[in-house]
Amino acid sequence: MGNPSLPRLAIFSFNIKGLHYGVVVAMLNDLFGIQARGGCSCAGPYAHQLLDINQDDSRNIQEELAQGNKLARPGWVRLNLHYLLEKPTVCYILEAVSLISRYGHWLAKQYHYHNDKGVWLYQQYQPQLTVSLDHLEFFHQQRNIRPESLEESMKSAKNILLKSKSHVSSEKIANILNS
Repeated sequence: MGNPSLPRLAIFSFNIKGLHYGVVVAMLNDLFGIQARGGCSCAGPYAHQLLDINQDDSRNIQEELAQGNKLARPGWVRLNLHYLLEKPTVCYILEAVSLISRYGHWLAKQYHYHNDKGVWLYQQYQPQLTVSLDHLEFFHQQRNIRPESLEESMKSAKNILLKSKSHVSSEKIANILNS
């Protein structure tokens, strides 16, 4: 889209076969702490072309949306690889996408789509009510909480993905954890 000779932002749009873009966005956030967006980027005709949606499919989608089925909205995952990111962070993001593409279908069964909010949530997660920032002690006290390293976070995410598949052999688990 646009003039290919002009400078571009490193924003990547993609889909993973068999997984709704919204559940991929949720997994990137929940497992890896990676912020991404899902949807069609307000680019209706372009989205139709990219997703190979014909006029009949488009009418069917519009009917579903008119009936309140937000899950019918076509789209893709969008994530940004900002130029200030260091190589280990970029590698972490790419590995996260790779892991979800290979093993995300195991965990997808544990996500539920909330049509009223238009979001995917892990079934065991109970969202908290929104509160004012005044209620957060973080702003009133100093805290010395060490953030999890990328390596620790990746290992934790791999364990969660693997636990979602009950009949994975211990040898395969070891191979994935060590990759």
